[in-house]
Amino acid sequence: MSAALCWVGRRGPWGRNVAWTHPAYPGLEVRHCGHPTALRPYYIVGLLGELGCYRRLAHAQRAAVMAVDWVATGGGRQLSEDECRRLRLRAQGLPLH
Repeated sequence: MSAALCWVGRRGPWGRNVAWTHPAYPGLEVRHCGHPTALRPYYIVGLLGELGCYRRLAHAQRAAVMAVDWVATGGGRQLSEDECRRLRLRAQGLPLH
């Protein structure tokens, strides 16, 4: 089963999902900013907030999971600015320049 299928949406005031959590990653949450015409409306909440904002929900979710895995394998250290940039590019399927 794909990791993307495991995200659980939380309904907002207008009946649309405004936040998503993943049961395998407690405390990890991706949110929508609430603005209907935002160019990059999806962002990661908490310590991974430095990863920026994303156009697509799937990109934000992928970046969040990749960052959690990266920090877990790196001994729990914080991500550097360059590591954040590389994760953003990988999550969006862009080449690492």
